[in-house]
Amino acid sequence: MRQLPGWVTASKRNYQKDIFKRTWWNIVVFHTFFVLVMVIVFGYILYYTKLNIFTTLQEMLAIIAQGGTIDSSLIVQASQEIDMINLAVLCGMVVFAAITGIIAAHITLVPTREEFIHRRRFITAVAHELRTPLAVLRTSNEVALYDVSKTSPMRSVLQENIEQTKMIANILNNLVVFSRVGNAGSLTFEQLDLRVPLLSVIEKLSPFASRHKVELKYSIPSLPLITCNETAVEQAFYNVIKNAVIYSKPGGGTVEIEAAAQDTYVFVRIKDNGIGMSEEDLQHIFEPFYRINPDNSQSATGTGLGLALVLEIIKLHDGEITVESKEGEGTSFTLRFPIASSKPIRTKAQTPHSVTHSFNS
Repeated sequence: MRQLPGWVTASKRNYQKDIFKRTWWNIVVFHTFFVLVMVIVFGYILYYTKLNIFTTLQEMLAIIAQGGTIDSSLIVQASQEIDMINLAVLCGMVVFAAITGIIAAHITLVPTREEFIHRRRFITAVAHELRTPLAVLRTSNEVALYDVSKTSPMRSVLQENIEQTKMIANILNNLVVFSRVGNAGSLTFEQLDLRVPLLSVIEKLSPFASRHKVELKYSIPSLPLITCNETAVEQAFYNVIKNAVIYSKPGGGTVEIEAAAQDTYVFVRIKDNGIGMSEEDLQHIFEPFYRINPDNSQSATGTGLGLALVLEIIKLHDGEITVESKEGEGTSFTLRFPIASSKPIRTKAQTPHSVTHSFNS
């Protein structure tokens, strides 16, 4: 008994700090409460109703004992009433359990929902705070490179610092977009021709592709309008095309980009002739922080957030992403977006060496 106050205090502290224990306790408490309510309410109804029926039967038996006669149809009617009551109570319990289950799930998941919101805001705040000092570091290193008196080893270190700050900046940018995509209510959607963000991304990545000796080939006509968030869609294209450049054939790679309208959706296909992916890699490439073997790529840096973010963006736009790949031959990503005021068509990849993710409202 002396340990009881300490146990209560520790349990209270764990409830307040541990999201999983808080959710667990909510589930146990609400489930127990609703079960007790169901047993009490329906038990009382069943008891009261059957009590009346049994009272009626006892009255019938008393009449028979006194030498009277009872119409057999009354006995049959009483039996039918008992069956109907049992069925009604059973249906009522099922409906009550379903309704209370929905309510309990909504209430018990409140801590989890609040925790995710808090973490999303925290990630966004940290990413924004880190951007300024990171930009200062990058600028300082770039300015130092202009000093012609710097030795070759020193210049190599400065250049490496610049590349690393660029990588960190890209990670922070992905984290911020990831956070915004997770909160769809804060995004603005508009009708847009995908040609606009596609050409913008190609222009931004052209110098990057040139440094890696990768040619960007594209054919992008005017396209039907889709309803989207331009920033999110542009980020999705940026991540996929940049990955295609990174994993292209070293010293002579090609990335082909095409876009067209088909039925009720607009598709964008991004294909490289690089190292390709194994079937095992295809099953995991959209998982956060998953990366294929970096030894096979030209400069596979990053944390593996890029494609995970692409998947969330596609999901946000009720679209579909299909990946087909063969080791040593290259990879093809196809992103589909529903045309404004239409619904996307769900398709399946025909080759066994592919993976498809579809999201339809």
